[in-house]
Amino acid sequence: MKESALDKIYGLILTAPLLESMELHSKINPEWNLTSFHKQLYKSMDGMLKDGQPTNLLTIINQMKTEKNWDKSFVVKISTLTSTLSYLDQINPKVFFIEMDYEHSKRKATLLLTKLNSSLSQDNFNILEYKELLQAELNEDISRGVMARSNIDLVFDVIDSHNRAKRGEISGIELGYGVLRRVVLLEPVDLMVIGARPAMGKTAFAISTAVKCAFQQQLKVALFALEMSNEQVMRRIIANVACVDSNKIKYGECNNYELSKIDKVQEAPELSNIHIFEGAHNIKQIISEVTRLKATSGVDLVIVDYLQKITPMKESSRFDIVSSASNGLKSMAQSMRVPVLALAQLSRDSSKLGKRPSLPDLRESGDIEQDASIVAFIHRPEYYGESQMENGESSDGTAEIIIAKNREGSVGVFDMNVNLKISKFTDYQLAPEVKLAPENISLNLIPRNEENPF
Repeated sequence: MKESALDKIYGLILTAPLLESMELHSKINPEWNLTSFHKQLYKSMDGMLKDGQPTNLLTIINQMKTEKNWDKSFVVKISTLTSTLSYLDQINPKVFFIEMDYEHSKRKATLLLTKLNSSLSQDNFNILEYKELLQAELNEDISRGVMARSNIDLVFDVIDSHNRAKRGEISGIELGYGVLRRVVLLEPVDLMVIGARPAMGKTAFAISTAVKCAFQQQLKVALFALEMSNEQVMRRIIANVACVDSNKIKYGECNNYELSKIDKVQEAPELSNIHIFEGAHNIKQIISEVTRLKATSGVDLVIVDYLQKITPMKESSRFDIVSSASNGLKSMAQSMRVPVLALAQLSRDSSKLGKRPSLPDLRESGDIEQDASIVAFIHRPEYYGESQMENGESSDGTAEIIIAKNREGSVGVFDMNVNLKISKFTDYQLAPEVKLAPENISLNLIPRNEENPF
């Protein structure tokens, strides 16, 4: 009988060095084990590897003999696991995990279809119950990967994360700004809040960050623009990537060269990495949309513009409404293991106008400060008539990113260049130069003369 992909995985565990066996075993979904043999094998391996014991033909057979549900046929089955492995099996184990995940998902989908058909056949069919059943299955699917792990498992995870980071594989999302590198790293459960008073460029920062993540890092970004239309958001994305004034696009004032750059943006495959959700949403609707993305195309980062615009589920005080929204976003980040970047509006009279915002400015905004792993503020001195930055340079086209809270990192003030006309934040330069497109993307937007731009 042909060995299954799961047999191949177990065969690899039995022939690999201890650390590699631990890594392979940690990637197995326990629900893949459908037979008593696989269930018992998984259980025995789990106990041995947690104790730091190597697993091979001899040790696993001895271990299984000391446990219940041992069967004599297991010896032959275990021997088969290793004897049928080929060289190609050993150099590409990833394919077996992909195959098992596919088979498992297919089996679950079949079971779900049976449940839904049963619901449809009922005389008292209720569409709301039908939707809740579907949503519950999706939520269960996502939460399966967030099972409780022992302290030993967690130590292995920390060591594995360290080793991958040492190889340059950081287990989190950097926003794409050099000045914030090694300062801000969004891990899957993090909520980052960026506060600013009106006209500071919150939406521009959201657009700029979404573009950097989607185009430069190939990440899937869900952008909730709660007070803008899809068209308005896309216009600002185009302005950012093509470096064309969004107002020129809006009023039909683009020349041929600028239009050619916009055409290039339309052709960029990275554009599909950004999913835009417009208009009013309550926290339940946001979670539902992210759940759907997680189960279909995937999502690596959620951006909400902005937090106070999340529609309340019920009538309540402003403090409670904002607290509920903040709590909901934090809960979503933790349960779905997807980082959230939420913008927050500060009142015009927060602190003294012209002064840098600080954490006390959030005190009247619900539980934002407590829920967030990172709190940052955007401040533009030129907006308040200040002609110079603290370093003595001109404040024109500059902004300060103030990291006021960082649960696992440093705090401080970081200067950046900003161009609100094209919704672009870039690393600070003494003589700012607007680039035609973000670095390392597939657009060929090299400037040419007006008559022949390409």
